[in-house]
Amino acid sequence: MAKHKVWRSQEDEVLARLYPDPGFKIVEIAKLLKVSRHQVTNRAAKLGITREPVEAWPAEDLEFIRRHAAEKGYQYCADALGKSKLAVRNKCLKLGLPKPAPSIKRWPDQDNELLLSWRAQNIPYRTIAKKLGRTTQATRAQHQVLRKRLTGRKYPRLTHAPKV
Repeated sequence: MAKHKVWRSQEDEVLARLYPDPGFKIVEIAKLLKVSRHQVTNRAAKLGITREPVEAWPAEDLEFIRRHAAEKGYQYCADALGKSKLAVRNKCLKLGLPKPAPSIKRWPDQDNELLLSWRAQNIPYRTIAKKLGRTTQATRAQHQVLRKRLTGRKYPRLTHAPKV
């Protein structure tokens, strides 16, 4: 059974000052007072302390995310509306909007040239990936694509015999 919290008058004063302020999240107040968020809301209710309801999204903002979220992504909408990416994502999910396509980092010609050059020197994919800011898997896949383009074969042959 949970231990009953005995609230001190000093904690009640902090709660009375911070709880009505929308600038403070309930979880922040709970951390400050070293109690759960449920204890904060229950104590505030017992003391008759209320909060202003969170402002609803304006119709223009909702229309904006309906038009742009799926195509341009959550971050684009968040930046345009002055909200967090998570807030936009959650609103899109609540509205049942389709998820945006994952963003794909394109390979510039310079990175392709470096990849081919480094692989010709037998530098490991992992090292190349770190230098280019990519994953090892993406680096290996891009190398395969480049080899295919250069040789015109679906599965380019290795220039050396594999070790057995």
